[in-house]
Amino acid sequence: MNRKLALARLAAMLENLAGARQADLDFSLWMKHKELERGNPVRVFVGQRFVRR
Repeated sequence: MNRKLALARLAAMLENLAGARQADLDFSLWMKHKELERGNPVRVFVGQRFVRR
């Protein structure tokens, strides 16, 4: 009985830790996406006919 309870608690702790790691990974990937620096446009198209400027 005691061993089953301990294993269940340990499994819950490991699952919680894995979820926290995944959340940290998702946040770091989101931050990298937000830090992306864009340069000047190479080609610019305007109007309905998409005429190159």
